[in-house]
Amino acid sequence: MGQRHGRDATLDEALAAIESIDTAGYLVLRARAAQRIFGTRFRDPKDLVQEALLSIIEGAQLGSRKGRKWPISVPIMAFLTNCMKGIASNDRESVATKSEVLATELVGEEGGDADEAMASVSEASAPGVDETLMSAAEAAELLAQRDSLFDFFAADDEITLILMAMEDGLRGAAVQQICGLSQVQYETARTRLRRGKAKMLAQRRDR
Repeated sequence: MGQRHGRDATLDEALAAIESIDTAGYLVLRARAAQRIFGTRFRDPKDLVQEALLSIIEGAQLGSRKGRKWPISVPIMAFLTNCMKGIASNDRESVATKSEVLATELVGEEGGDADEAMASVSEASAPGVDETLMSAAEAAELLAQRDSLFDFFAADDEITLILMAMEDGLRGAAVQQICGLSQVQYETARTRLRRGKAKMLAQRRDR
């Protein structure tokens, strides 16, 4: 990094900083990772967090050209967040490139329209739009209740992750995927969300 950020952390300093992250810190990192894994090869937010941690460790090793150099003056949580953003972005571009190569191969020697081949790849690999994207009405309702919902479910990590995914305009299968939840976990969390939301609204009416 440049002089503006000071010197880079040593391996011992990087390991010590990582070990200092408590459970609450990891929950924050996982929530931030959940906002960024959609469209990447990562299926669980924890995988992206681990990739960022490994990148810092690799970057701190003496003479290493791999990983990311952590400037010791930058807060570790902020740097890890930027790491995850960069890793997810690079991975998303890689996934897109592989899809383009596959589309070209599908055209084959007979020729054809590469755009049509690319469309067939996308349709085969992605859920239907109506199954993954929120309607304008749903988005407006979430926006109106956003702060109250996050406050009400502050102690429920799964629902917090679901709300973050919904805030990005996702729903259904896309929310389950980006939050790294099993079908049972997702359906159970949805039930808690519905019941909690009804309770929250009832409390508002009683005031």
